[in-house]
Amino acid sequence: MPNSFVKKVQQYAFHRGLLRRGDKIVVGISGGPDSVALTCVLNKLKEKQDFQIKLVHVNYHQREDESNKDEKFVRNFAEESGLSLEAFDYNPGESKNLEEDMRNFRYKVFEEVLSKNDFNKIAIGHTKDDSVETFLMNLIRGSGVEGITSLRDQRGKIIRPLMCCEKSEILDFLKGFTQEICIDKSNFDIKFSRNRIRENLIPLLQKDYNNNIKEHIIDLAGHLRDDLEIIEDVVEKVYNDKVVVNDKEIIIKVSDLLEMPVALQKRIFRKIIMNIVGDTKNISTANFFEFEKIIKGEKSKISEMKIRNLLISKRGEEVRFKNI
Repeated sequence: MPNSFVKKVQQYAFHRGLLRRGDKIVVGISGGPDSVALTCVLNKLKEKQDFQIKLVHVNYHQREDESNKDEKFVRNFAEESGLSLEAFDYNPGESKNLEEDMRNFRYKVFEEVLSKNDFNKIAIGHTKDDSVETFLMNLIRGSGVEGITSLRDQRGKIIRPLMCCEKSEILDFLKGFTQEICIDKSNFDIKFSRNRIRENLIPLLQKDYNNNIKEHIIDLAGHLRDDLEIIEDVVEKVYNDKVVVNDKEIIIKVSDLLEMPVALQKRIFRKIIMNIVGDTKNISTANFFEFEKIIKGEKSKISEMKIRNLLISKRGEEVRFKNI
């Protein structure tokens, strides 16, 4: 099993272009099975593929002594594996969304280590199971296509070489490899939405609806990602052709917007907001409906709306987006 597992991950990662000879890789490691398995695989391939590897661990201090034990385990594991490690401490402060804040901190330090060491990739130990959980979690939250397909095997510098593997395969690999791991008990705490989906919802769907539900979700997510690539390409071309960007504001003609299908209007609307504000968090369907009223209003009427720190105004035949 150990060698066949390594070969499976290697073939998938190189076929998908996730890994290339000579890569310099920051590897996020918690001490749990996924990140330990990922590190073991990359370490086995290191010399043959001329990889450089640096491990990064974040101690969130959420589980009293257990968090410190995990850090100690990771430090020992790195030393025994002959790998460099940087460890960071997370201080939540007054957090309104602990899960999101921990994630943001984690990726921030990954980027810092990558930049500081002139590395080119960040490897994360997400699996097929994580992809299913993310799909369902974002579907329940009301996310669009981007949200429910957000866990991709590559996004920019971030790669996920274990996305071809299920959790059961990883556990079998580690067992055959006689590799110890840490068990994070908070992964079973159902106060976290992801854990409720993993422990309650997915087993229910498998038992009462379709035992192959995970495979169907993975297939659907893949089809949607393929479609999304085509859509994003169209949006990019229309944006470059129709939208005027200057130092102060972004401008688009009302007539150009009204010629577009509503679905394209929505995407151009969100893309403009993304390019000004930096994200589209809390941008709702209601926001777009308000925007739609503005562009469909009387030609001579001056109309305005505000979203966060963004002013959107119609002046004659133009719609202007501006930071305020």
